Amino acid sequence: MNETIVEHRAPEGKTQPPMFPLGLGELPLNDFQASVGETEWIANRVGKETKVRLLVSGGEMGAKEIGKLIKLLEAQRSVLSDDEDDDA
Repeated sequence: MNETIVEHRAPEGKTQPPMFPLGLGELPLNDFQASVGETEWIANRVGKETKVRLLVSGGEMGAKEIGKLIKLLEAQRSVLSDDEDDDA
């Protein structure tokens, strides 16, 4: 890039990051209900204030599906660990 064109100057002071609606209305996240065809397969606390819910649709959870889910979670953990290492 050889040149930069500024079309609009950023507003002065602290700006708010963009917020994207989740489509949950005014419901707190813990009151979110599974959609039609979804089943809450597991719900657990994974931290002092962190909870996780796994919703399943389109079939049953078996050993093969759990294995794939574990691989996905391990990959996500690796990405997050890399991000933490970059911040250090």
